[in-house]
Amino acid sequence: MNITLYMVAGYMQMATIRYFSERKEEERYLWYYVPLMKIYTGWYLRLVRSRAYFDEFFFQKSYDNVWNPKKSSLQAKLNGF
Repeated sequence: MNITLYMVAGYMQMATIRYFSERKEEERYLWYYVPLMKIYTGWYLRLVRSRAYFDEFFFQKSYDNVWNPKKSSLQAKLNGF
């Protein structure tokens, strides 16, 4: 039932987009992806998010990211953040 509602909502969104779109024929191939979006948003992204939460909670991985300055990460670790 839940998957059906998501698919119907996805098709309604695509129909609305098609109605307002200026390039209807170029976007026709996107209709094939509507049923796959439930798998992507429901399962794949949930799995990735859960993995990130796990890594952050147990290993504090965000302190080792390369885009964080070393000085900030070091001070955060020293001050218990």
